[in-house]
Formats: sequence, C-alpha cells, structure tokens
Amino acid sequence: EVVRFYEDNREDCPMWAVNWAACQGNLKVVEFLCDKSAPYSTDAMDLAAEQGKLEVVQYLHGREKHRRDEDKVGCTTDAMDEAAANGHYKVVKFLQEERTEGCTSRALDRAAANGHYDVVDYLVQVGKPCTTDAVDDAAAEGHLRIVEYLLHREKPYTQAALDWSAAIGHRAGIVQDFLSQGLRCTQYAIDKAAAHGHEEVVRALHRKNASFSPEAMDKAATRGHVGVVKFLLRHKQPCTEKAIDEAAANGCVEVVRWRINHIRRKPCSFQAVSRAASNEHSATVRFRMKNRSEGFTRDALDVAAAKGYLDIAKFLYNHSSNNHDVGCICTNKTMANAAQTGKLHVVKWLVENNKPCGRSAMVKAAENGHIEVVQYLVEQGKEYTTDAMDYAAGNGMLGTIQWFHKMGMSCTTKALDKAAECNHLNVIEWL
Repeated sequence: EVVRFYEDNREDCPMWAVNWAACQGNLKVVEFLCDKSAPYSTDAMDLAAEQGKLEVVQYLHGREKHRRDEDKVGCTTDAMDEAAANGHYKVVKFLQEERTEGCTSRALDRAAANGHYDVVDYLVQVGKPCTTDAVDDAAAEGHLRIVEYLLHREKPYTQAALDWSAAIGHRAGIVQDFLSQGLRCTQYAIDKAAAHGHEEVVRALHRKNASFSPEAMDKAATRGHVGVVKFLLRHKQPCTEKAIDEAAANGCVEVVRWRINHIRRKPCSFQAVSRAASNEHSATVRFRMKNRSEGFTRDALDVAAAKGYLDIAKFLYNHSSNNHDVGCICTNKTMANAAQTGKLHVVKWLVENNKPCGRSAMVKAAENGHIEVVQYLVEQGKEYTTDAMDYAAGNGMLGTIQWFHKMGMSCTTKALDKAAECNHLNVIEWL
C-alpha cells in the first residue's frame, strides 16, 4: 500500500526502488513497479540472484522475452558468480540453462571456498572454469570432500593447498597425493600438523623427509598429542626442555611418562613441577617427582597452597627434603598465600603442622574479607597487627572490622583514610 501511494503521488520512480525490492525478494512489489514501467538496472537480477531469490530472477527473466533487444536489461556475470558463492544451486542452474551471460572463474572458486559441494559439482559438470583458488581455498576452509572432488578432476592448485591440508589435518591420502606431485610443505604447515596432533599426516610428511622444528615437538607435547610426540622422538626430531614443561603444565602425564622413560638423558626444568602444581595436575606432579631428580621451585608449594590444592601441597612438602632447592619448604609466604585466597583447609593443615605463620597471613585474610580464616588464626593465637583492620577497612570489609572490634582489637587512623580513599561510605560511617 505504501508503494502504491508513492507511485500514485509521484511523477517518477527511482531506479533503485526495483533493484532493492528485487534484492529483498519482494516479488509483488517488483511486479507492481514493473507494471508501472518503473526503471531498473542489471543490479535487480544480479542482487536477486546473489540473495537466492529464484522467483524474482525468473520473473525478471520472463519480462526480457517480451521486450525489444534495445530495451532489455538482463544481468551480468555477477548474478551467477554471487549465487554460486552463496550456494544458491537452483538459481545457478536456472541462470545457466535459461540465460547467456554465464559466469567467471569466481563462481567455482568461491563455491569451493564456501563449501557448496552441489554447486561445485554442477559447475564442473557444465564445464565452468576455476583457478587455483578453488582447491587452495577449499583446503584452507577444511572442505575435504570438495578438495578430493577437484583433485580427481585434475583442477589446478598451488603450494598453499598442501600447506593447509597438512595444517588442518586432511586425510593423509590427500597430503600424499600433493607430495607425490613434487610439492613440499612449508615449515609452518609441518609444525602445525604436529601441533594439532595429525599423526597420520606427520607420518606422511616424514616419509618425504620433512624437517620438523623444535616448535613441532613443543606444541604437540603441550597439547598432549602422545602419538605425535612418540613418533617424533623415535625419529630423532629436535626436542627442547620446553616440551616436557608444557606437557607437565597441561597435565599430559602420558607425554611426561613416555619422555622420561625413553630419554632420561634430556634435562627437564624446575618449572615442570611448578606449573603442573599450579594447574592441579596431581598425577603429573607425582610421576615427575618420583622419576626425575631436577626437583621443583619454591613457588610450586606456594602456588598450590594459594589455590587450595592441599594434596599437591602435602606431596611437595613431603618430598622437599630431597629437593635440590633446599629452601623449598613452607614459609610465611605459603601461609599468607593460602590465607589471602581464603583456603581455610590449607591454613588449618599448615597451622596444625606448625608451619611458619607471620603477621601477613592475618592481614591478607582480613583485607580480602575471609572472616573464617581470620577467626581461625585468632583462635590459634596467631599474632594480630593493626594492619589487618586498617587494610580490611580500605577494602570495604565491614563485617571483618566489626568482628575485630568485637574482639577488642584496634586500628589506626589509616583505617578511616583508606576507607575514604576508596569511597567505602558504610565503613566510614561505622568507624
């Protein structure tokens, strides 16, 4: 009705009106405007085809049959190119069978890149051309079926197709087909295949004397690809200290176990246990400590305590006497870390086993509002300092400072200063 109103009350109709209606698939509006002899351009059919609006394409095509040659508008090769790119099979088929504009190599290239197998198959069957982009881009996007289809029909490709197939992990047979043509993978693709755990691809590349960089082993170990790591180690591929550290940090105990059992001469860093501990990979920590002599750093125990990993903390403490880092025992920092993060069960274990507890433990617990930890430390007779109440006020921990006050503990002027500085009005009013 709006279109009718404007048509009845305007002297002309802009060309874009039909074009836009066609793009949106509004067939009734297109018909109405065309019946009123509204102008339009090749954009009308091109845009309708791009959006898969078959009925509009058919209508505009039908109008062409009844117009003089000089009045025909038609479409351009963009119509089939864009329809193919967007997977509009029926539109592509109609344009091919009913019109003469045809398409460019972009139609097949983009249909392949976007994974539209039925469109690719049709365009190949009717003899449409493509460039190396068809295979290369299909490989890059992981469209394995299309890659195989185009290869079997001897479509062109470049080095990029092999690189993407290896990196993404297409079937080893496809990678082998590329390699048999004399292509060689780039270092990036080789390392990516290993990093993503594509073992069969790694084997195929190795048969062609591919050279793996240390990063290949590091990434495979990091992600727990045991099969790839074993294969690379058996074939004397480069391995770094980082590989075992990353495997340990990510809890890949199978990788750690295999590497330790087979190449004990390779050193591991202190960070292996520390990072495994920080991520709660108990099995990795236990295996690593029982089978290697490098030990661990002090922060392993501190971090385990801070994160509440009591089993790991106990294990590390029990093995600290055999550690090369003689300072790797529970310290004030261990207690403070557990208190700061509110890990009461760890704090209790440390206190019950007479581990060091400095003033910072209560301060850290108080300023972070861990009242249950504060109460426990006070009950155990741990030293109180006014910093605890001052810093609790600065962080707005009203309940904590009220409890301290109830227990007869004091603060300094810092409490009010810090509360004011951080805009904790409720604490300011109470103080």
